[in-house]
Amino acid sequence: MNSPTALQQVLLSDAPVRTPKRTAILVISGDFRGGEFVGGRLYATERAARLRWSPVRRVLQALASPLIPFVRLGRDRRLLNAAVGSPMDGANLWLHAFVIAIFHAAGEAAGFVLPRTDLLAMYSDFEC
Repeated sequence: MNSPTALQQVLLSDAPVRTPKRTAILVISGDFRGGEFVGGRLYATERAARLRWSPVRRVLQALASPLIPFVRLGRDRRLLNAAVGSPMDGANLWLHAFVIAIFHAAGEAAGFVLPRTDLLAMYSDFEC
């Protein structure tokens, strides 16, 4: 069996990911929708397989996926608010973060009910 890639190690790890306290710049280029969807699907496929979730649990997780954007924004609110320079920047940043989270959540829902094993190669196409 091949050793897992760095991305697979992060996805399979239960350890928290350490990030800087503040991000100086956020660059969203190109069409992020496909990358977020495939990223969410990859995450859900790997998580459900690693935790050996039953089909019922997978469907329940998929049904709960519309809540994911709200959970993510709740977790990221301090980081998002720290990056705001003006009220218009804040509205723009929060709107973009919400839209990104929606595409990721849709991918998670798909990954829970329709898992695929070829997603890592597909995801790397968005990252390169």
